[in-house]
Amino acid sequence: MGAINQFDKATTVAKLKAARDRKIAAGQKCGGRKSYAEARPEMVELARQLRPPAGRPPSRKVAAALAERD
Repeated sequence: MGAINQFDKATTVAKLKAARDRKIAAGQKCGGRKSYAEARPEMVELARQLRPPAGRPPSRKVAAALAERD
């Protein structure tokens, strides 16, 4: 029975790896959490609109505005 279980596990692992490889090759996300852009695109757009000019660090005003909308 042990040999059958070991073979079954090995084939399952190989099938799952092949499926992950196909998904990655197709350019799709495979595993991990959703990014903010995927989960809450409206918040990402708001942060982009509120950000300061280039070269300046993000301000607390941006963080406060995002927390207020949350």
